Amino acid sequence: MKAVELFKLKAHLTEKGFMEILSIYVAIVKGTSNRVIMEHFTILVAYPRQEYLLLIGDKDIKLEKWWISGYLTLYCNFQLAVLSEGWKLEIYQKLRHVFSFSREISEIYIIKKISEHLGANLFIRKNENRVDVNISNLDSCIYLIRFLDLYPLQSNKNDEYLIWREFVQRAYFINQSKYRSRNLDINIPDF
Repeated sequence: MKAVELFKLKAHLTEKGFMEILSIYVAIVKGTSNRVIMEHFTILVAYPRQEYLLLIGDKDIKLEKWWISGYLTLYCNFQLAVLSEGWKLEIYQKLRHVFSFSREISEIYIIKKISEHLGANLFIRKNENRVDVNISNLDSCIYLIRFLDLYPLQSNKNDEYLIWREFVQRAYFINQSKYRSRNLDINIPDF
């Protein structure tokens, strides 16, 4: 994201800006092209990246929040529904908003950490070959919105997310309006 900001500011047209973009590239990309750049630009220092520690077994493995966002981009689903039945239900109880993804059981340690971080529910299927993760709780959905606003999905999934986000925000305000009408204190998150 920092590199995109630099391009928008036209920093790539200056030597300093170009070197900063190259340092971001070197920090992100591993392999032959990384080594070639470092050979040609010997004074280049890799850009510092944010770290997210994941404990797998007895090892700390570094996962970055951008990586989590990329992982979710590949596997996540956004589901919305408005129930027509249940005429006695309050309007919020008719709204359904679910974020979910499913992976192989071999990724259980990563899935557990991601689900803990996002406040998601984790379900291991009976045959124990797959792990399902979902978020439908309104507070966890709001947290997910904050996370994905900071670390956006990098595909057309982001368009799906934006529709889902709008739905969840409206659901949140509908749900909270019943408390406002009773003059109860509520905390409204920043959107």
